[in-house]
Amino acid sequence: MKNLLKFYKIPLLVSITLSVVIIATTTQRIPLNIFLIFLVSFISILVVDLDYFIHSYFFDPELEFSKNFKAYIKDKDYAGAFVYANVNEDKLSEKTIHSALFQALFALFTIFVAFSDSYIVFKTFVIAILANSIYKYIEYYYTKDIKNWFWAFKIGSIKEVSAGFLIGLVAVLIVSLLVIGFILQVIMQVLN
Repeated sequence: MKNLLKFYKIPLLVSITLSVVIIATTTQRIPLNIFLIFLVSFISILVVDLDYFIHSYFFDPELEFSKNFKAYIKDKDYAGAFVYANVNEDKLSEKTIHSALFQALFALFTIFVAFSDSYIVFKTFVIAILANSIYKYIEYYYTKDIKNWFWAFKIGSIKEVSAGFLIGLVAVLIVSLLVIGFILQVIMQVLN
């Protein structure tokens, strides 16, 4: 468990911070909603790491990484599986969720959800996935070859594009947070 916390302490902090911001900006008073906001925010950490399952069970099941990952899952050692996946994630190429293409499409989906009238818990889930995905992108930028993040695009100079891409993602995150806080406050004022 200590090894697992080594990889997930910052995503946990991102999720807790995001939950507090959403609860504060939307002035949540219903204890069930507050609990669900924290819960889905924590679950969003796992959604970002679904890449390991997707590759192990669907895309590259015969890869050595996939066999080892599935062995951990078969033995019900889920913490060990995630530790193994994070240590050996470089052995996977062309990841689906850990990619600029997924993030760009998911950022558009996040804007759509933020402006919709969906349930606050669903909005939190979507925004938390984007926030944790942004953290994973930043982590990848500083620790690994960023070209692998942009594998779906044929880009010449990655450094300039990656900084602009990050600014765009953070802008989408901030706008989404502002929209859900503002729109819910306006709705509450109209109902009162």
